[in-house]
Amino acid sequence: MSHFSKIKTNIYDDNVLVKTLNNMGFICKYSTDSLSSRDIFVYSSYNTNKHVFVFTWNGSFYNLLADLQLWSLDTDFNHLMDSLSQMYAYNIILNQGLLSGFNKVSENTIYDGSIKIKLKKWSSSDCY
Repeated sequence: MSHFSKIKTNIYDDNVLVKTLNNMGFICKYSTDSLSSRDIFVYSSYNTNKHVFVFTWNGSFYNLLADLQLWSLDTDFNHLMDSLSQMYAYNIILNQGLLSGFNKVSENTIYDGSIKIKLKKWSSSDCY
């Protein structure tokens, strides 16, 4: 018997979400239903016939819907959610920095798995 779990997230930017999922090796497709056109179906890269989970738009944020009893990915669901949250935050910070005129100078992954990003905003006085 299937049981779908609905997990609330703080994810609001669909472009960053799709970019993050693609970076993690997933394939994303928007719903073709006009009433739920912001919903995102997520497929594994080795099987695009059946989605593994879905992000549904609630008007403010995305919720993740997944059948945890039939979870078929090689990774633990909680680990996947931790990785997704970290990479989504990374991409949000990077996008906002670039929109504000910053450039990425460096990036390091620390031993505990955290990511340190250094951004710098170049000014005309830096050229002299």
